[in-house]
Amino acid sequence: MLADLTARGDLSPTTVRYVRVVLRIALARALKEGKVLRNVAALVDPPPRGTFERHPLSAQKVGERPGIRTLNLVIKSHLLCR
Repeated sequence: MLADLTARGDLSPTTVRYVRVVLRIALARALKEGKVLRNVAALVDPPPRGTFERHPLSAQKVGERPGIRTLNLVIKSHLLCR
C-alpha cells in the first residue's frame, strides 16, 4: 500500500509517512479491542523521509519583501533592543 501511494507521485513522502502512522495507530486500537489479530502496520518499516532543496533568500531579496522594513522598525524600536 505504501509503495502504491509513493508510486502515484502526487503525495509527498511526509504524507505517505503520516498515512502509515495513522493506520498503525488505528490498527493498534483495533488490536487492543480484539477486532484484529495482528497489527501489520507495525511490522512495516516507514518510508524514507523526503529531501527538499532549500533556496534561502539573498539579503537583496529579503529587502524587497513587503513588510520587511516595517518588521525591522518594530524590532529596532522594541524595548528589549534598546
